[in-house]
Amino acid sequence: MEWPPRPARPFLRFRLAERQQAKSLAVATASDWEVFCKHVIEVLAHPQVIARKMVREMESPVGPVPVIGSPLRLSDSPARFDPIPSLGEDTEPILRELGYGDADIENLRRDKVI
Repeated sequence: MEWPPRPARPFLRFRLAERQQAKSLAVATASDWEVFCKHVIEVLAHPQVIARKMVREMESPVGPVPVIGSPLRLSDSPARFDPIPSLGEDTEPILRELGYGDADIENLRRDKVI
């Protein structure tokens, strides 16, 4: 199996971009630039978020949890909120999507990685 598996590459690009964003934020914070970066608690309590009813409560395997709704309001395409999976529920399908075969998945189970 090639590494990283082709379907995983967008995720790796995302992680690299995330790391670059953290470096950029550190540079901006150390400079005179104004940085408008809020903690998630501040975002959830923002009057605009409340007015637009952006926070929803969904059932999960551990009980109700708050989730952030879509900022887009499309008349022909309402936001979709799929059920929250239980811990490990999607592990095997995701590994298969990433190119792992039966033997690979069994080795990960045997080694207690999953």
